[in-house]
Amino acid sequence: MTEGNFENRLLSTREAAEFLGVKECTLKWWRQRNYGPPFLKLTDGPKARVRYPAFDLQEWAFRRVTRPSGRLETRVAFGVEGLRDSGL
Repeated sequence: MTEGNFENRLLSTREAAEFLGVKECTLKWWRQRNYGPPFLKLTDGPKARVRYPAFDLQEWAFRRVTRPSGRLETRVAFGVEGLRDSGL
């Protein structure tokens, strides 16, 4: 991924899959079933250009954080620093 303010970026399906730790085909499958993180369709048709707002990816992922044994280690799995102390 390129440098810059990550939260303001629009990520490709490949970049979003890498960020979430899933395969590209998983994101495509989720989109077809109205599941998964929010996305933008930049063009119409069967080969539409899809982008994922990075901020929305983070929000979607963090809503799925579980707390096994009350521990918060899973919060750093998505590459966002400082969440252990943020109270999220």
